[in-house]
Amino acid sequence: MKITIFYVPFPDQDAALTAIEILLKAKYIACGNVIVSTSLYHWQGEQSKNNEHIAILKTLPEKKTILEKRISEIHTYDVPAILSWEADANESYYEWMVETMKEEP
Repeated sequence: MKITIFYVPFPDQDAALTAIEILLKAKYIACGNVIVSTSLYHWQGEQSKNNEHIAILKTLPEKKTILEKRISEIHTYDVPAILSWEADANESYYEWMVETMKEEP
């Protein structure tokens, strides 16, 4: 069973949790986790080091395009990292995702 996983850093926990809540409500994701991270990167010619909160988002492959678009709309960064890949999921988890993400009639 194939699912799509997104890795999206946010500047703080509130921003990550707010994004997850918006995406859950819209049924674009079945689940989201937030992981605290120290990130080092180049930005505007300078090396930066900041704490970030990584949202790990799990969705169905058919939601990938709309999810990426929605993350871009709600993200606070000028250039958000929105990374995704396909993963294998066990059957019971996949079935739970399908049920969880069903659109209400």
